Amino acid sequence: MDPIEKLLWDALAAESEDRADLARVVAMTSSFEAAVDRVRTLFPEWRDGQAHCNVLRVARPDLYLELIGTDADPFYRDDRIPAFLDWLVARMG
Repeated sequence: MDPIEKLLWDALAAESEDRADLARVVAMTSSFEAAVDRVRTLFPEWRDGQAHCNVLRVARPDLYLELIGTDADPFYRDDRIPAFLDWLVARMG
């Protein structure tokens, strides 16, 4: 296997492990915010908005798909987290 191919395979394996870690954290926590806090510890390189979106993607993929691209989507903008939390409360009813 050439070095580039090995790097790609290593990156895919790491991404798969990250997804599994994220799923475990979400499954083991009692609330959305607790999951976000744990995920921020596990993935300190993620911004707050990114952590919120990634937890939602695992916990409620249906709502995550509904959120993408809206004014409440905080993935790239942490300043949208309050709007996101309002949006989430309205959807979770």
